[in-house]
Amino acid sequence: MEPIITYRFTETGIWSYHFYSGRKMIGKATSVLSLSSLVRIESSSVSWYSTFHVDTNVFPGTSRKVMDDRTGLEIFRVIFCEPGFYRIIGGETNLLVECRENAYLFGNPGEPVLAVTERIREWPWVPAGEPFFRTTVYEDVPEELVLAMAAFPTVRF
Repeated sequence: MEPIITYRFTETGIWSYHFYSGRKMIGKATSVLSLSSLVRIESSSVSWYSTFHVDTNVFPGTSRKVMDDRTGLEIFRVIFCEPGFYRIIGGETNLLVECRENAYLFGNPGEPVLAVTERIREWPWVPAGEPFFRTTVYEDVPEELVLAMAAFPTVRF
């Protein structure tokens, strides 16, 4: 699978990440900066949102829900396990996310890494904004899971 390149855009009080496969935008995550962090994750097939109060004390087990904007149902949740480790849980998905310096590894202990999101500073093609992440998915996974992994940096706490 071709890597997903995330470009970051910022404006006063708003930032967004646009996800591209090649030169085609496949989705985006937008956040409005306020006391209650609202993130919207959108593509041609999904419209999700997540809120999280910025003053929340984060400890093992703290979670953030990502909800379907159309149905109000929970799509997945991000759970803080311990510093540097999270879980993405929803439906049949239960992935450990390990945060390393400038990278996120998606998978589970004893299994091959499913995907890696790495911080980048440049990319040969730039539509606008600045190149920020490269997500490489090593297995065939549903489009929604690819979007959840690409959007993970916007919904982690």
